[in-house]
Amino acid sequence: MVKFFVCIVVSFFLAISPLQAQQNYPNKPLRLIVPFPAGGSTDIVGRLMANKLSIALGQPVVVENRSGANGNIGTEALARAAPDGHTLMIGGAANTINATLYKNLSFDLLKDLTPFAMIGITPNMMVVPINSPANTPKEFITWAKAQPGGINYASSGNGASTHMAAELFKQVTGVPMLHVPYRGSAAALADLIPGRTQVMFDNMTSALQQVKAGNLKALALTGNARNPAIPDLPTLKEVGIDVEAETWFGLFVTGATSKDIVNRLNREVRAIVTQPEVKAKLIEFGMELRDMNPAQIQQFTESEVKKWGKVIEISGAKID
Repeated sequence: MVKFFVCIVVSFFLAISPLQAQQNYPNKPLRLIVPFPAGGSTDIVGRLMANKLSIALGQPVVVENRSGANGNIGTEALARAAPDGHTLMIGGAANTINATLYKNLSFDLLKDLTPFAMIGITPNMMVVPINSPANTPKEFITWAKAQPGGINYASSGNGASTHMAAELFKQVTGVPMLHVPYRGSAAALADLIPGRTQVMFDNMTSALQQVKAGNLKALALTGNARNPAIPDLPTLKEVGIDVEAETWFGLFVTGATSKDIVNRLNREVRAIVTQPEVKAKLIEFGMELRDMNPAQIQQFTESEVKKWGKVIEISGAKID
């Protein structure tokens, strides 16, 4: 009889412990994994969100840069983390590209991670050194094709949207370009500015700062429409070059995290991005804000995996 009673008590506490954990969430500091180096667009947006989430959740949110393998190292760290909602990651287009480009990943993006919120979408920006002879995409194509041995283009890493956008441009225009991958946008831009590489299709969030500072020249955007942050800059499609590639920023937790925690985090982020100062900052970064619930962001992530899978197949892009 005593054993039976003990079993009932133990079962009762086991049953309510997950509920208590959810009700007490968060009960310790959180970490936000940025799977790219400091200074790039993902890091810039991640730190903004970490600051606002710490206020909303009442716990510190510590940013941890876990870079390498185009975000795969940081993503694997999240996939292996405890599914208690205390480890988050900012990710996006690179993750959905990696799902096809890398053949032997130790995790499954769509099973081992759960996207819980969308922050926004931004085009890539075609930028060249300030002393480049090209002032338009067409001038760039003419100049680049005349260079003996072709030119070099920089990217923030193998499989990044900065890589895929350039590969699409190369495929459409026939410009002979050699891929030079870097560990993040900051390092790539540092070599582009003095002209050690000749072009980059960087995320607008980081490239725009260098353009405004007078360090780089912007030739076009890769989106489907002009961007309010730089309204005079045309898209490649506007000038007759059929290239469209956009970057998006979303937040993820470990795959087995409870729906209650996922929904709580989704509500907090959706409220944060509507705050006037946050909204203004994201628009300044060139973002188009997208409001999505967890089911919608999951569907969006799945569609992005399929889209980039087709692009990789058609372009023949490989890891250098």
